[in-house]
Amino acid sequence: ATDEFYFKSGDEMSALFDGFEGAIENTVKIADACDFEFDFSTHVFPKVTLDSPLSPEEYLKNLAYEGLESRATSGDITFETHPRSEYEDRIEYELSTICEVGFAEYFIIVWDFVGFAKRSDIPVGPGRGSGAGSLVAYLIGITDVDPVDYDLLFEAFLNKERVSMPDFDIDFCYFRRDEVYDYVKRKYGDDLLVFVFNMTPNFYEYINIPVMEEGEYEEIFNTDKDIYSGWGQYNGLPCKSEPGSFEGLPAHICIKLACLGACIFRKKVEKEVKKTAKKTK
Repeated sequence: ATDEFYFKSGDEMSALFDGFEGAIENTVKIADACDFEFDFSTHVFPKVTLDSPLSPEEYLKNLAYEGLESRATSGDITFETHPRSEYEDRIEYELSTICEVGFAEYFIIVWDFVGFAKRSDIPVGPGRGSGAGSLVAYLIGITDVDPVDYDLLFEAFLNKERVSMPDFDIDFCYFRRDEVYDYVKRKYGDDLLVFVFNMTPNFYEYINIPVMEEGEYEEIFNTDKDIYSGWGQYNGLPCKSEPGSFEGLPAHICIKLACLGACIFRKKVEKEVKKTAKKTK
Protein backbone atom coordinates (compact mmCIF):
# COMPACT_ATOMS: atom_id res chain seq x y z
CA ALA A 1 0.00 0.00 0.00
CA THR A 2 1.15 3.55 -0.69
CA ASP A 3 -0.21 7.06 -0.30
CA GLU A 4 1.71 8.34 -3.36
CA PHE A 5 -1.11 8.01 -5.90
CA TYR A 6 -1.87 11.68 -6.47
CA PHE A 7 -0.64 14.59 -8.61
CA LYS A 8 2.20 16.23 -6.75
CA SER A 9 2.67 19.99 -6.70
CA GLY A 10 5.58 21.69 -8.41
CA ASP A 11 7.32 22.18 -5.07
CA GLU A 12 6.95 18.51 -4.18
CA MET A 13 8.37 17.41 -7.53
CA SER A 14 11.30 19.81 -7.19
CA ALA A 15 12.05 18.36 -3.78
CA LEU A 16 11.94 14.82 -5.15
CA PHE A 17 14.44 15.71 -7.89
CA ASP A 18 16.69 17.78 -5.68
CA GLY A 19 20.21 17.49 -7.04
CA PHE A 20 19.10 16.78 -10.61
CA GLU A 21 19.33 20.22 -12.16
CA GLY A 22 17.05 20.76 -15.14
CA ALA A 23 15.00 17.58 -14.61
CA ILE A 24 11.72 19.44 -14.14
CA GLU A 25 12.37 21.92 -16.94
CA ASN A 26 13.36 19.16 -19.36
CA THR A 27 9.98 17.45 -19.04
CA VAL A 28 8.34 20.63 -20.32
CA LYS A 29 10.86 20.88 -23.17
CA ILE A 30 10.10 17.31 -24.22
CA ALA A 31 6.36 17.92 -24.11
CA ASP A 32 6.73 21.11 -26.17
CA ALA A 33 8.82 19.22 -28.75
CA CYS A 34 6.00 16.75 -29.40
CA ASP A 35 3.66 17.76 -32.18
CA PHE A 36 1.88 14.73 -33.60
CA GLU A 37 -1.75 13.95 -34.22
CA PHE A 38 -3.07 10.44 -34.76
CA ASP A 39 -5.33 9.98 -37.76
CA PHE A 40 -8.40 8.17 -36.47
CA SER A 41 -10.42 8.85 -39.63
CA THR A 42 -8.94 5.91 -41.57
CA HIS A 43 -8.31 2.24 -40.79
CA VAL A 44 -5.21 0.63 -42.23
CA PHE A 45 -5.44 -3.16 -42.23
CA PRO A 46 -2.70 -5.59 -43.22
CA LYS A 47 -2.73 -6.44 -46.91
CA VAL A 48 -5.01 -9.43 -47.42
CA THR A 49 -3.83 -11.95 -50.00
CA LEU A 50 -6.74 -13.99 -51.34
CA ASP A 51 -6.60 -17.20 -53.36
CA SER A 52 -9.25 -15.67 -55.60
CA PRO A 53 -9.67 -12.78 -58.06
CA LEU A 54 -12.62 -11.58 -55.96
CA SER A 55 -12.49 -8.38 -53.94
CA PRO A 56 -12.45 -8.70 -50.12
CA GLU A 57 -16.12 -7.70 -50.07
CA GLU A 58 -17.12 -10.35 -52.62
CA TYR A 59 -14.92 -12.94 -50.93
CA LEU A 60 -16.55 -12.31 -47.55
CA LYS A 61 -20.01 -12.61 -49.09
CA ASN A 62 -19.11 -15.99 -50.58
CA LEU A 63 -17.74 -17.16 -47.23
CA ALA A 64 -20.96 -16.12 -45.49
CA TYR A 65 -23.28 -17.97 -47.87
CA GLU A 66 -21.03 -21.03 -47.94
CA GLY A 67 -21.13 -20.95 -44.15
CA LEU A 68 -24.92 -20.77 -44.17
CA GLU A 69 -25.11 -23.95 -46.25
CA SER A 70 -22.51 -25.65 -44.08
CA ARG A 71 -24.30 -24.76 -40.85
CA ALA A 72 -27.60 -25.93 -42.33
CA THR A 73 -26.09 -29.24 -43.51
CA SER A 74 -24.55 -29.92 -40.09
CA GLY A 75 -27.81 -29.16 -38.32
CA ASP A 76 -26.48 -26.10 -36.48
CA ILE A 77 -29.19 -24.11 -38.28
CA THR A 78 -32.52 -25.85 -38.88
CA PHE A 79 -34.76 -22.99 -40.18
CA GLU A 80 -37.55 -24.32 -37.93
CA THR A 81 -37.93 -21.29 -35.66
CA HIS A 82 -36.42 -18.79 -38.09
CA PRO A 83 -36.91 -19.29 -41.87
CA ARG A 84 -34.06 -19.23 -44.36
CA SER A 85 -35.26 -15.86 -45.66
CA GLU A 86 -34.66 -14.30 -42.24
CA TYR A 87 -31.07 -15.54 -42.26
CA GLU A 88 -30.50 -14.33 -45.82
CA ASP A 89 -31.95 -10.90 -45.05
CA ARG A 90 -29.71 -10.66 -41.97
CA ILE A 91 -26.66 -11.66 -44.02
CA GLU A 92 -27.33 -8.97 -46.61
CA TYR A 93 -27.95 -6.34 -43.94
CA GLU A 94 -24.74 -7.16 -42.08
CA LEU A 95 -22.65 -7.36 -45.25
CA SER A 96 -23.92 -3.98 -46.42
CA THR A 97 -22.83 -2.43 -43.12
CA ILE A 98 -19.50 -4.26 -42.97
CA CYS A 99 -18.59 -3.34 -46.53
CA GLU A 100 -19.85 0.25 -46.36
CA VAL A 101 -17.71 1.06 -43.31
CA GLY A 102 -14.72 -0.77 -44.81
CA PHE A 103 -14.26 -3.71 -42.46
CA ALA A 104 -14.46 -6.66 -44.89
CA GLU A 105 -10.69 -7.16 -44.70
CA TYR A 106 -10.83 -7.21 -40.91
CA PHE A 107 -13.36 -10.06 -40.95
CA ILE A 108 -11.21 -12.02 -43.40
CA ILE A 109 -8.06 -11.54 -41.31
CA VAL A 110 -9.77 -12.77 -38.15
CA TRP A 111 -11.48 -15.63 -40.05
CA ASP A 112 -8.09 -16.72 -41.33
CA PHE A 113 -6.22 -17.10 -38.05
CA VAL A 114 -9.25 -18.45 -36.18
CA GLY A 115 -9.63 -21.00 -38.97
CA PHE A 116 -5.98 -21.98 -38.61
CA ALA A 117 -6.49 -22.59 -34.90
CA LYS A 118 -9.55 -24.76 -35.46
CA ARG A 119 -7.90 -26.75 -38.26
CA SER A 120 -4.97 -27.33 -35.92
CA ASP A 121 -7.28 -28.55 -33.12
CA ILE A 122 -6.31 -25.58 -30.93
CA PRO A 123 -9.24 -24.90 -28.57
CA VAL A 124 -11.01 -21.64 -29.44
CA GLY A 125 -13.72 -19.99 -27.38
CA PRO A 126 -17.25 -19.69 -28.83
CA GLY A 127 -17.10 -15.89 -28.83
CA ARG A 128 -17.56 -13.19 -26.22
CA GLY A 129 -18.80 -9.64 -26.19
CA SER A 130 -20.69 -7.80 -28.91
CA GLY A 131 -18.99 -9.77 -31.70
CA ALA A 132 -21.29 -12.68 -30.90
CA GLY A 133 -24.10 -10.55 -32.36
CA SER A 134 -22.75 -10.92 -35.89
CA LEU A 135 -24.36 -13.61 -38.03
CA VAL A 136 -21.61 -13.27 -40.64
CA ALA A 137 -19.01 -13.98 -37.95
CA TYR A 138 -20.97 -17.08 -36.91
CA LEU A 139 -21.37 -18.36 -40.47
CA ILE A 140 -17.67 -18.03 -41.32
CA GLY A 141 -16.58 -19.67 -38.08
CA ILE A 142 -15.20 -16.76 -36.06
CA THR A 143 -17.85 -17.37 -33.40
CA ASP A 144 -19.99 -20.38 -32.56
CA VAL A 145 -23.13 -18.66 -31.27
CA ASP A 146 -26.11 -18.21 -33.59
CA PRO A 147 -27.23 -14.59 -33.01
CA VAL A 148 -30.53 -15.13 -34.83
CA ASP A 149 -31.45 -18.03 -32.58
CA TYR A 150 -30.51 -16.07 -29.45
CA ASP A 151 -31.89 -12.73 -30.69
CA LEU A 152 -28.54 -10.91 -30.44
CA LEU A 153 -28.12 -7.47 -31.97
CA PHE A 154 -25.58 -6.88 -34.71
CA GLU A 155 -25.81 -3.11 -34.06
CA ALA A 156 -24.17 -3.57 -30.67
CA PHE A 157 -21.09 -4.73 -32.59
CA LEU A 158 -21.16 -2.49 -35.64
CA ASN A 159 -23.49 0.11 -37.09
CA LYS A 160 -23.29 2.86 -39.67
CA GLU A 161 -24.36 5.63 -37.30
CA ARG A 162 -21.48 5.02 -34.87
CA VAL A 163 -18.55 3.74 -36.87
CA SER A 164 -15.83 2.43 -34.59
CA MET A 165 -13.30 -0.33 -34.98
CA PRO A 166 -15.01 -3.70 -34.36
CA ASP A 167 -13.44 -5.92 -31.74
CA PHE A 168 -13.77 -9.70 -31.63
CA ASP A 169 -13.02 -11.14 -28.19
CA ILE A 170 -11.40 -14.47 -29.01
CA ASP A 171 -10.01 -16.94 -26.50
CA PHE A 172 -7.26 -19.32 -27.59
CA CYS A 173 -5.98 -22.17 -25.45
CA TYR A 174 -3.09 -20.81 -23.38
CA PHE A 175 -0.93 -23.86 -23.90
CA ARG A 176 -1.06 -23.62 -27.71
CA ARG A 177 -1.66 -19.92 -28.27
CA ASP A 178 1.94 -19.47 -29.40
CA GLU A 179 1.11 -21.55 -32.47
CA VAL A 180 -1.40 -18.90 -33.51
CA TYR A 181 1.22 -16.19 -32.98
CA ASP A 182 3.68 -18.14 -35.11
CA TYR A 183 1.11 -18.59 -37.86
CA VAL A 184 0.42 -14.85 -37.99
CA LYS A 185 4.16 -14.11 -38.03
CA ARG A 186 4.71 -16.52 -40.92
CA LYS A 187 1.80 -15.07 -42.86
CA TYR A 188 2.50 -11.36 -42.38
CA GLY A 189 6.16 -11.29 -41.30
CA ASP A 190 7.96 -10.45 -38.06
CA ASP A 191 8.41 -6.84 -39.15
CA LEU A 192 4.64 -6.31 -39.37
CA LEU A 193 3.72 -7.81 -36.01
CA VAL A 194 3.92 -6.13 -32.60
CA PHE A 195 2.84 -7.83 -29.39
CA VAL A 196 0.57 -6.14 -26.86
CA PHE A 197 1.58 -6.52 -23.23
CA ASN A 198 0.99 -4.93 -19.87
CA MET A 199 3.06 -4.55 -16.73
CA THR A 200 1.98 -5.69 -13.31
CA PRO A 201 4.02 -4.89 -10.19
CA ASN A 202 3.05 -7.94 -8.15
CA PHE A 203 2.06 -11.20 -9.76
CA TYR A 204 -0.21 -12.31 -6.93
CA GLU A 205 -2.18 -9.06 -7.19
CA TYR A 206 -2.65 -9.52 -10.94
CA ILE A 207 -4.16 -13.00 -10.76
CA ASN A 208 -5.79 -12.42 -7.38
CA ILE A 209 -4.09 -15.19 -5.42
CA PRO A 210 -5.03 -14.96 -1.73
CA VAL A 211 -2.16 -14.45 0.69
CA MET A 212 -3.25 -16.48 3.69
CA GLU A 213 -2.29 -16.50 7.32
CA GLU A 214 -0.14 -19.30 8.61
CA GLY A 215 -2.11 -22.51 9.06
CA GLU A 216 -4.86 -21.58 6.59
CA TYR A 217 -5.31 -23.66 3.48
CA GLU A 218 -7.02 -23.02 0.20
CA GLU A 219 -7.47 -24.97 -3.01
CA ILE A 220 -5.33 -22.87 -5.31
CA PHE A 221 -2.15 -23.53 -7.23
CA ASN A 222 0.03 -26.38 -6.07
CA THR A 223 3.38 -24.56 -5.95
CA ASP A 224 4.91 -21.21 -6.82
CA LYS A 225 6.45 -22.87 -9.86
CA ASP A 226 3.01 -23.78 -11.20
CA ILE A 227 1.96 -20.15 -11.00
CA TYR A 228 4.77 -19.04 -13.27
CA SER A 229 4.36 -21.86 -15.79
CA GLY A 230 0.63 -22.48 -15.82
CA TRP A 231 -1.31 -19.20 -15.63
CA GLY A 232 -4.13 -20.70 -13.65
CA GLN A 233 -3.30 -24.36 -14.08
CA TYR A 234 -5.64 -25.57 -11.37
CA ASN A 235 -5.08 -29.02 -9.93
CA GLY A 236 -7.51 -29.05 -7.01
CA LEU A 237 -4.83 -29.81 -4.41
CA PRO A 238 -4.70 -27.89 -1.11
CA CYS A 239 -1.60 -25.84 -0.45
CA LYS A 240 -0.32 -23.28 2.05
CA SER A 241 0.84 -19.81 1.08
CA GLU A 242 3.00 -17.96 3.59
CA PRO A 243 1.94 -14.34 4.21
CA GLY A 244 3.76 -12.03 1.81
CA SER A 245 5.37 -14.88 -0.12
CA PHE A 246 4.73 -13.09 -3.43
CA GLU A 247 5.49 -9.58 -2.26
CA GLY A 248 8.48 -7.72 -3.63
CA LEU A 249 8.58 -9.66 -6.88
CA PRO A 250 9.86 -7.74 -9.91
CA ALA A 251 7.36 -6.50 -12.45
CA HIS A 252 6.14 -9.10 -14.93
CA ILE A 253 5.36 -8.59 -18.60
CA CYS A 254 2.04 -10.25 -19.36
CA ILE A 255 0.89 -10.77 -22.94
CA LYS A 256 -2.72 -9.65 -23.23
CA LEU A 257 -4.87 -12.65 -22.42
CA ALA A 258 -8.28 -11.87 -23.83
CA CYS A 259 -7.36 -11.75 -27.50
CA LEU A 260 -4.55 -12.44 -29.92
CA GLY A 261 -2.46 -9.88 -28.08
CA ALA A 262 -0.77 -8.52 -31.19
CA CYS A 263 -1.08 -5.68 -33.68
CA ILE A 264 -0.62 -6.47 -37.37
CA PHE A 265 0.54 -3.56 -39.53
CA ARG A 266 0.28 -3.03 -43.28
CA LYS A 267 3.80 -1.57 -43.45
CA LYS A 268 6.98 -2.37 -41.55
CA VAL A 269 6.66 -1.28 -37.95
CA GLU A 270 10.16 0.21 -37.83
CA LYS A 271 9.42 2.48 -40.80
CA GLU A 272 6.11 3.58 -39.32
CA VAL A 273 7.78 4.45 -36.01
CA LYS A 274 10.48 6.45 -37.78
CA LYS A 275 7.83 8.23 -39.86
CA THR A 276 5.99 9.14 -36.67
CA ALA A 277 9.19 10.41 -35.06
CA LYS A 278 9.90 12.69 -38.05
CA LYS A 279 6.49 14.34 -37.60
CA THR A 280 7.52 15.67 -34.20
CA LYS A 281 9.30 19.00 -33.91
